[in-house]
Amino acid sequence: MGENNPLFEIPAYLIVKGEKLKVKKWGVKGLLLEAPLEGEVEADLLVPFDNYYEVVIPDLKLRCTKTEEGTYCEFTDLDKEQDWIVKFIVREYLWRRIVAIPSEFMNYTQDEAVREELLAYTKGAQFKKKLKFLLIGLGVVAAAVILFFSPKVINGLMKSGNTLSVTYTDTGKKSQEQSPSQTEEAPAEGESAGKTAKTAPEPPRSSVKEEPVSKEETVRKGGSEGTERKAEAKEAVQEEPTPIILPPKYKLSQGEKVAAGGRPENASVQGKEASQAGLQGASLSTERDYYCVQVASGTNLRALERKAKKLQKAGLPYVRVEKIGHLYTLRVGFEEHFKDAERLKRRVNRVVRGGFVRDCAYRPQRWVFPKESR
Repeated sequence: MGENNPLFEIPAYLIVKGEKLKVKKWGVKGLLLEAPLEGEVEADLLVPFDNYYEVVIPDLKLRCTKTEEGTYCEFTDLDKEQDWIVKFIVREYLWRRIVAIPSEFMNYTQDEAVREELLAYTKGAQFKKKLKFLLIGLGVVAAAVILFFSPKVINGLMKSGNTLSVTYTDTGKKSQEQSPSQTEEAPAEGESAGKTAKTAPEPPRSSVKEEPVSKEETVRKGGSEGTERKAEAKEAVQEEPTPIILPPKYKLSQGEKVAAGGRPENASVQGKEASQAGLQGASLSTERDYYCVQVASGTNLRALERKAKKLQKAGLPYVRVEKIGHLYTLRVGFEEHFKDAERLKRRVNRVVRGGFVRDCAYRPQRWVFPKESR
């Protein structure tokens, strides 16, 4: 810790043996904890971002010692991938493309390319983890198969079992070799020498010609259950269902349908209009998250306000500029579904390019434009 090893307040957790520990500060060479740890430790570093997502850097090797500020753990033996993602997050934090909010203990991406890079790393790490478990499972299965079909096991089965093998002579005649358990029934060598096996005479075939029997006669004469079921199923299909006349049903009104838990007839139309309006007029909650379109971010508030006014004139919903940390962010809309947010993004990009879909929270206290919407 010092000038050569700066630490930054980037919200993160250290997962040690299933226990989640908060990280006070961390950098490219190590991290600082409040929890006591000593010696060599292997753990995962979890970095949350954009409310829903998290980057997990697995299998980090740390050397932890106690200091006056807490427990300092130094990264040891980082591989190329671990070293790259640690430096990437710290670099984007210093360039303000990742904004850390310690009060919320959350990181927010301010650039679409950074967000996509973090998501790609997360998906790749999950795939590698699944592949690792799959390879371990295949190895266990392969070991079990090799053990089961080893030569010793096969020889033991051959010796203990009563086997009967059939061989063919050059003349095409069959000779049988019996197992030791059947030696009592085998004929003597003198009697069997030079003799050929006699074939059993076939039973005489009946000279009476069998006439084909119809399906109905088969059923009447006590055919199998399968034949009876097939005949019954065929008859049931051929019969026309008798119409059932029901009494006239009382027709519920629109209000009664809603009260009974049903949907009104024009529910799909109303839902579509509400979705296109970006939940305009609906009550937004601060306790949940939505999808929105982030257009731009930076420190120049006036430039963002000019873009926001263009978007307002185009009739786009919930155009606002939020102050998050040291940056101002221009965002549009609050959508419940990702597909609706994608449609909104296409509308936004026709007016101002560069918008991308992300998850966002309803925080009117952060709005600096328009002021009357706060």
